[in-house]
Order: sequence, then structure tokens, then C-alpha cells
Amino acid sequence: MKRKIPLFIIDDSKRHGRGPDECDFFACTSKQLPFVGCIDILTEREYLSTHNNNDATTAYGAPRNGFVVRVHATEAPNKYDDSDLKNLLKRALKEIETRKSLFEINVNEISDKDVINFLEIQTKAMESEMRKSEHLYEVLKTSYKITSKILHDYKNK
Repeated sequence: MKRKIPLFIIDDSKRHGRGPDECDFFACTSKQLPFVGCIDILTEREYLSTHNNNDATTAYGAPRNGFVVRVHATEAPNKYDDSDLKNLLKRALKEIETRKSLFEINVNEISDKDVINFLEIQTKAMESEMRKSEHLYEVLKTSYKITSKILHDYKNK
């Protein structure tokens, strides 16, 4: 059965100093495990000093351009399965990372790395949107193929 509301509702109304669109909180609307989570944008140094894989209430994205996205369940039910919560956090992280741009481009000196980072974000965002509906899939499939080809070519220069 198709969900009537999104699994994650992300508050992206706040502006911070580490990128254009960071947000503070998100809500998971899962019927089995609803929770509220916090989103942090860490430098790689902060990430290395706080990283803990054994914490079921926290998930980390891959380091990208000197930053790491961390999601943390702040308000969760008292009883939950650690693996269920961790899976939901990873899904939230994926959704958040497709929406976030964690780098700035010097438009006067665009490097191949800048182009690759931009195209990776674009393809992830398109993949996310294409999974949401057949109509969006049809609208975006040509752009996605072209963007993916350009990304492949830049990575293999």
C-alpha cells in the first residue's frame, strides 16, 4: 500500500554556516517506530573525534568535501529494535544527503572535482525523484542518462 504521507519530513528552513541548505530536525512517520531526529553537519575532524559505529541512535554519511552528515534519533519510543532504528536512520540519511549541497564552487575556476561533486548530487537527487513516481521517471530519464554519462566521462578523464 502506498504511503499517504512521506516517511521523513525534513525541516530545511534554517540556514547555517556550513552550506546553503542544512537543516536541524527531521521526523520519521513510521507507524512501527516514529521518532524525531537531529541533523548535524560535521567537519571531518569533528567526525573523527565523535564517530561511534556502536551507537544505534546515530548514523553517519560518507565524508564529502571535508564534511560529514550525522543523523541522530533524539525522541524515540522507549522500546525499539536497534537494527530497525539504524535502518530508518540510514534511510533518512540517504534522503537528506540527496537534498544537501555541502560545498561551494568558485565559478571563476571550476575544477573537475567541482563538476564531479555537482553531477553526483544531481544524479542522486534525480534517482530519488524518479523512484517517487512513474511520471517523474519519464520526465527525468533522459536528463538522468545524460548527466550519468557526463559524470562517468569526468570520473574517467
